[in-house]
Amino acid sequence: MGRGRARSVSSWQGAPRSASGDSVARAREGVAFAKQMSELGAEYFTSNPAARAMLEKMEKLGFAYVAHEYLHAHWVPMYFAQLAAEMAGRGLHFVGQLPLYLNYRDLAIPQPLAAMFAGIDDRVAFESLKDFAINEYFRRDVFIKGRDLRSATATQTYLDATLFGSPVQGAPSRARRLSPTTRSTTREPSSTRSCPHSRRGAKTVATLAARPELMGFGIARVRDAVMRLALGEAIIPMREPTHAAPAPRGALYRLPSTYNRAALRAGLENDTPVALAVATAGTGIELSSIEAVALFLLTEVAHEQRTEWVRARCGRESFRLTVRGSAVHGEDEQVRVLLQEIDGFCLARLPKLVEMGVIARA
Repeated sequence: MGRGRARSVSSWQGAPRSASGDSVARAREGVAFAKQMSELGAEYFTSNPAARAMLEKMEKLGFAYVAHEYLHAHWVPMYFAQLAAEMAGRGLHFVGQLPLYLNYRDLAIPQPLAAMFAGIDDRVAFESLKDFAINEYFRRDVFIKGRDLRSATATQTYLDATLFGSPVQGAPSRARRLSPTTRSTTREPSSTRSCPHSRRGAKTVATLAARPELMGFGIARVRDAVMRLALGEAIIPMREPTHAAPAPRGALYRLPSTYNRAALRAGLENDTPVALAVATAGTGIELSSIEAVALFLLTEVAHEQRTEWVRARCGRESFRLTVRGSAVHGEDEQVRVLLQEIDGFCLARLPKLVEMGVIARA
C-alpha cells in the first residue's frame, strides 16, 4: 500500500505510556491523550482540520487498527514519488490506484484545477500532485513486477469481452459519486438506460447496445457508459452469466459458502462490516454491519421471530446503532430504525445476492 502526502512524526517522551506494553492499550492511551489536546484547543488540531478528522477516524476504527497502522517500527509516511522510486528499484511498477475512478483525471481532479493538470504527462508527477489536489493521505496503490502495456485497445477489448452486473437492486444514485466537483450535463445512456438492464442480470456491452432502447447511442457510447458505471461501482465485472431470480422477503435463506458463514458470524459478533466472497464475480463484496444483521436474520432466524431477535439485540448494554453517520438512541427507536434498514436491504441487496449465488433458498 502506498502513502499519500508526507506527515511529520514526532514523539514526546512525556506523553503517557502503557505500563503493560500492550500495543492496544498504548493506542487507547495515545488517542485519549491526543483527544484531550484537541478538546483543550491545541493549535495543531485547531489549525489542521485534517488532523482532527484523522483522530475521529482512529476512534471510529478502533484501537486495534490504530496499533496495527501507526505503532509498529516501520510506519514511515512518505510522498508517493518516494514510494514509487523504492518500488521501481526492486522491479515493481505502479499500474493504478483504488478506487478505480481515481485513475481518470477528469474524474479525480477538481474542475478548477483541471487546466493546471492538463500538461502533466508523467504518471508519478501526476499522482504526487493529485494527492495535494484531493487531500489524499492514505493511498491504495497497485504495483506489478515488470512494466504493463496499457492501451485504449486493450481497455476496449476487456470491456467488450466482460459481463457486467449490478450488485444492488436500487438506482444508480446509490453508487459512489465519481467526482465531488463535476457533474455530467450531456445526454448519456448511463443512468437512464444502461443500469436498469444490467440489474436484470450480467450482460456484455454488445448485448446492452443491441437493445432497442440503446441502439440509437451506438456501441462506443454504451461502452463508455458501462465503464463509468463500473468506475462508480454501480456495476461490477462478472465471471459468468447471472439471471434475476425471485427473492421473497419472508423466506428463509442459506449461505452455501463455509467462508461466508464464518465471516458473517465474526462480523456480527464484532459489529463490523463483512466481506463476502462472490464466486460468480471472482471477487468479494462488502456489507455494512447493519446489512450483516439483515443477512443473519434472513439465513438464521425464522420470519416470525425476527422482530423479537432485533429487540433482543438492541437491548444489549453494549449495542450502538449509527445510520448514515447519525447515532440512534433509545431501544424502541433503534428497533424501528433497524427494522426499516432491514426492509431496505431486502429491497436493494437481497435479490442481487440471490442472483449472484451468495445466498440461496433454504
